[in-house]
Amino acid sequence: MADREEGEIDISALRLHLRDEYAFVNKQKRDLQKDYNTIVSTGDSLLRGLWIAGQQWRNLNRLRGGPKFASECAYTSSLLDSIQFQDGYATVGFKEVKYGNFLRDLRENTEILKSILILADKYNIDTSAFLRTIITSLYGSCLFPVDEKSVLTIVKGIIQYHLVYSEKPLTIFSKDGNSFANILDVLFHTSLPCRAFLVLACREVVFDILLDGSLYWTLEEQELLSVMDVQEVRKRFGEPGSPGTTERIKDHMMRCWVALADTVYALFKKINSSLVCLPDSLIWIVSCFYKSSLKRGFNDGKARQLVMRFFINQVIVPLLSRPQPFIIDTEIRASRVANFNLKKVTLIIQTLVSIEAGDDMSYLSSEARQFYENLDKVGIVICFMYVGDLYQVLIFLPLIRMDGGPDKNPCLGAFF
Repeated sequence: MADREEGEIDISALRLHLRDEYAFVNKQKRDLQKDYNTIVSTGDSLLRGLWIAGQQWRNLNRLRGGPKFASECAYTSSLLDSIQFQDGYATVGFKEVKYGNFLRDLRENTEILKSILILADKYNIDTSAFLRTIITSLYGSCLFPVDEKSVLTIVKGIIQYHLVYSEKPLTIFSKDGNSFANILDVLFHTSLPCRAFLVLACREVVFDILLDGSLYWTLEEQELLSVMDVQEVRKRFGEPGSPGTTERIKDHMMRCWVALADTVYALFKKINSSLVCLPDSLIWIVSCFYKSSLKRGFNDGKARQLVMRFFINQVIVPLLSRPQPFIIDTEIRASRVANFNLKKVTLIIQTLVSIEAGDDMSYLSSEARQFYENLDKVGIVICFMYVGDLYQVLIFLPLIRMDGGPDKNPCLGAFF
């Protein structure tokens, strides 16, 4: 009897102990669930904050590009400050899978994107915002080789459309409604190898121009007098018609010509020495440009001229036109004189390219013609020859072969 009562007491104690254990386990589960929800919420907040910070940083870099972007950047900043994130599945339900599949198929089907961009070029539709979104989000700023390969496939299709099939092949050099120029702009902003090359090729010369704002570099006397303030003209050269004024103006013009010539020489010398560091993706675009020109029916000399015009006008000139935030990430604002001089150097380089290509230069004034005629073009022509021969650099790259066979480069090897 005593053993039976003792057994009942043990069972009762065990039942109480199990109930306490059950309550403890349930409490632990609730605490773990609470901690899990807190971690998920904190992680979501960090991801959202990181995304907003990244967008704000890009917006700040765009604002540094000049005051003309101020209103757009202010509007973008206000949107980012008021943005609200929503659960995609809670909003669209099962359609979220459809949207995800659509974006995946769009990312993998470059033919659709290429056709869209070619159609936009036919009707002069601006694709800059569209391409910025596609490359930075859908292709992740080409951080992985497979994404870079997809973007280069699109670039190849656009080049072939303009140079091979279009009735006006030279429209590929236009700035309005040109998807090719827009893709290059996005690539130069996002691709680290491209930005490194541009920094190496142009940063030193651009800094020298922006830090030296003592003289207006002009080619014509009338242009000099128009950009300078009347009081500054009188202070620097004297009263118009007074003795020595003409001589002082001529002396100033000669110093301007010498400064412009030295700067142009220095820039082309730097570009020439930096070509060995040209990134593989840009070399491949140059090669595609050259091959498409030959396929169009241009001779070898004309094809090299097109390569030279492409490289100078669509790689170097945009950088000189907007050095911030391309290669100069600083809060220091250049003076009005320095910005004028940089624009003048950019214009001279474009004119030299046009002269080398045999374009009509009848619009130039007599003073400008005299400047270009007296300019020692030996070093410049040598640089143009090197640029025109860029497609041959592919022969010497160990990872890229032009025979169409497989190679070790997962990004570029499939194109040859």
